[in-house]
Amino acid sequence: MCIRINVLLTVLLIALQSVAQDETSSGSGVFNAYLTTQANVFMRDSNIGASGTPQYDHQLFGAETWLDARYSNWGFDLGLRFDLYHNSNLINPQASFNQQGLGRWFIKRDISKLGFEAGYIYDQIGSGIIYRAYEQRNLGLDNALYGLKLQYRFNDYWQVKAFSGKQKKQFDTYESLIKGFAIDGFVQGKDSTNWSWAPGFGFTNRTLDDGSMTNLLSTLATYQSEDQFLPKYNNYAFTFFNQVQWGGLGLFLETALKSRDILNDPNGMRRNAAGEIITGPKFIHKAGQVLYGSLSYSKPGWGISAEGKITRYFGIRTRPQEEANNGLIHFVPAMSRQNSYRLTSFYQPATQDLGEKAFQLEGHFSPAGDWTIILHHSNINDLDGNKLYREYLLESTWRKAESYTLIAGIQHQYYNQRVYEGKPLAPIVKTFIPYLDYTRQFDERRALRMNVEYMHNQQDMGSWIFMLTEYSLAPRWIFTLSDMFNFKPVQGRKNNYYTAGVVYTRDAARAGINLVRQRAGIVCTGGICRYEPAFNGIKFNLESRF
Repeated sequence: MCIRINVLLTVLLIALQSVAQDETSSGSGVFNAYLTTQANVFMRDSNIGASGTPQYDHQLFGAETWLDARYSNWGFDLGLRFDLYHNSNLINPQASFNQQGLGRWFIKRDISKLGFEAGYIYDQIGSGIIYRAYEQRNLGLDNALYGLKLQYRFNDYWQVKAFSGKQKKQFDTYESLIKGFAIDGFVQGKDSTNWSWAPGFGFTNRTLDDGSMTNLLSTLATYQSEDQFLPKYNNYAFTFFNQVQWGGLGLFLETALKSRDILNDPNGMRRNAAGEIITGPKFIHKAGQVLYGSLSYSKPGWGISAEGKITRYFGIRTRPQEEANNGLIHFVPAMSRQNSYRLTSFYQPATQDLGEKAFQLEGHFSPAGDWTIILHHSNINDLDGNKLYREYLLESTWRKAESYTLIAGIQHQYYNQRVYEGKPLAPIVKTFIPYLDYTRQFDERRALRMNVEYMHNQQDMGSWIFMLTEYSLAPRWIFTLSDMFNFKPVQGRKNNYYTAGVVYTRDAARAGINLVRQRAGIVCTGGICRYEPAFNGIKFNLESRF
């Protein structure tokens, strides 16, 4: 902790000294800061499950804040981020997290062809399959690498990088070491051609710490002999990737391999000491592979894209004991559409590291200048060919410049709750969702948006209807009123989940306050999912740049 405080003070002094010099001279330094705050007032509502946690029992208020400050001068980039969590359920939806302090610092500089970055680093290799250090605040994720990265540019087209460190864990780090190396380049055809090729290769190594290995051996010792194995400290992963562009045709291919390693199978089967078969989390020892590719082609008036992947036992974590989104080193791209409407995004599939065969197709067509059509299909199976997820979507948009926009669509889904939500007796969910979104532009300042969605669903929570009205007075105000109602539940009572709020924007600041009654559910971004608890109360959000 003392080392971190000294580093913080040193970087702060450098930044302050630089700012002071810029104020008295014509220096070229640039300083930016970004503030994000979200605060919640919790009001107990046992009818929707908004109860039974410290926030509803006695804390009543919670907040998360991030203040990100950056300064650039003399070829250096310096950054600090202050993180604050007070009575927060973002890290653990069922608990309360209270801590504040230095969430990130970094220093970067390029010296001729050599560049370095030290501190908390965000980066990835290829599409992230063997290594991705990133932040996703709405999911409570911050997988920065706390260490050092070196990068060398051979020329304008080829570069190599290497890094080493530990993964961030809130205000601490995991003890396992992560190392990596990657080389990538760019080759372009001569002036008379319109093709390019961007190849690359990457390698990572994770070394378990002694504490994690001791804990792992103790657990394996409780297994029957047929389920036991001798784990290794080191895991190795390799990836080869290529991006080819030829006119309107784009092709990306990546192949990743992982050495034999420890994985946690949440639905594993083994025998206990009495010889009885039990189902539940179980450590297994497997090598892994991922084959991922995407293809796109576009011409004036239309375009198509396709993605596909095969995943076999490909999970890389800082320690195998971590579950959910904790300790993830890798990122396997999702094979589902990122829908933005409330009911069409109700059921989203999480990426299955232990095994998937999946693809998705999407086409965009413009029969006329003011009319566009989207067709989409997602198809996800397990390695045995069992259905996990299906999505069929048709969406059409009509636009009349400076007058109105009308979006109409219908979606059909097939969603396996047993796999995605760990509910062994749950039925397969099948939904049909028609929706309309209409925006009327009265003049340069005033606009009205109305959204209506209906979900036909005879499983899980039953059928829903959602309605939203949004009125904006540019550039300052947005007023919103919405309601989501499960008017035909499969079991239990009917409930309204409403939002009423206002957003105010001025210069580089944006503030919003909402009265919210929100159902519990799964929230996903890019195949990474988090359980979102039920909420009842007031939400306040502030974003500012200065």
